Amino acid sequence: MTASAGCTDSWRVEAGPGLRPGGCGGRAVRVGLPIGELLALDWTKVDDMAGTIAIEGTVIRVPGEGLIVQSHTKSRPSMRTIKVPIWVIELA
Repeated sequence: MTASAGCTDSWRVEAGPGLRPGGCGGRAVRVGLPIGELLALDWTKVDDMAGTIAIEGTVIRVPGEGLIVQSHTKSRPSMRTIKVPIWVIELA
């Protein structure tokens, strides 16, 4: 997955396989997640029956260690559950 300049501020879930950076073309639904929160998602956060995704962490860069998944978001209000269209869940 690569991003061109100016395409990393918001991310979209395509109506086809994979994720693509927002603003880079294609038909898409904006999910509205910062890239760190998007990268921190795993299957335990997806409720396919309810059509929701729990945002409960973010990826951060730690000098000397690299990228790690932090078990919380930047702020408490950022810990949330979002409803997504069912076709987004079906992409998995």
